[in-house]
Amino acid sequence: MAQLVVVGSVNMDLTVPLSRLPESGETLLGGDARWGPGGKGANQAVAAARLGVSVAFSGAVGSDPFGSALRQALTDEGVDVSHLLELSGAPSGLAVIMGTPGGESTILVSPGANGRLGADQIDALAEAGFLDATVLAAQLEIPHPIAELAMAKARAAGLRVFLDPSPAEGVRPEMVNGADLVTPNRLEASALTGIAVTDFGSAEAAGQRLIALGAKAAVVKLGEEGAVLVTEHLVETIAAHRVKTVDATAAGDAFSGGLIAATLQGADLVEACRYATAVAAVAVMRPGAMASLPRREEVHLE
Repeated sequence: MAQLVVVGSVNMDLTVPLSRLPESGETLLGGDARWGPGGKGANQAVAAARLGVSVAFSGAVGSDPFGSALRQALTDEGVDVSHLLELSGAPSGLAVIMGTPGGESTILVSPGANGRLGADQIDALAEAGFLDATVLAAQLEIPHPIAELAMAKARAAGLRVFLDPSPAEGVRPEMVNGADLVTPNRLEASALTGIAVTDFGSAEAAGQRLIALGAKAAVVKLGEEGAVLVTEHLVETIAAHRVKTVDATAAGDAFSGGLIAATLQGADLVEACRYATAVAAVAVMRPGAMASLPRREEVHLE
């Protein structure tokens, strides 16, 4: 039995620290590389699990050593992997992360098995009653039609649906229709709404547009500036914690995991957003993706 079921991606991350990003055609020497588990779906599943939520994960890995390592990483965090498929002949997902001073990063993802998720897997999850979960979380590092199918079936089964519409490439406004909560960053909010999101005012406008598109609530994330929560009856600016950023790679996933955990534990959306901000603040002070995600006792509200 799970409180949360995540349908999404799981990758092996290769992180290379750089002094700057290379120019086209340039070879640039970086620092020591790090390997570790990641992927937006897996990161959010582990973030919620470390914060005390019972989590199941539905996705796919390849029949390679990375696949075995990724399955074990989720299992070690107490995540139910009974619906994590191993696809014969497919490579596991791989992300190459180039990090620069100040904690910002550029990420290239090879989806591998994540891009081969099929409708049969979502049908099996639905037939299993979504493992008794009350919330489904989806992201877009898997085929968009599969994410949309999972959300539609979850809504029909009475689950609340949270959508992190990331990455922005190919995102369609129709995807947010019916979502209980949608959590884009400024780039994704701009792609969904056509509004250039640069500050709190434009983030609020984008949030209002997402509500008009059919989302019940929207949180537009502005990185180190904070976030804006918008519902039909509420607009709330959420201040970010002032911390020294070491690595912002999984900041959005930490935020999403914290937001989901807080709502499942009874917080209202404003309280949940403030808690999620505190979770993200801990994560950005540490290197790595999944490795940076905090446990409940490490999160403190200001």
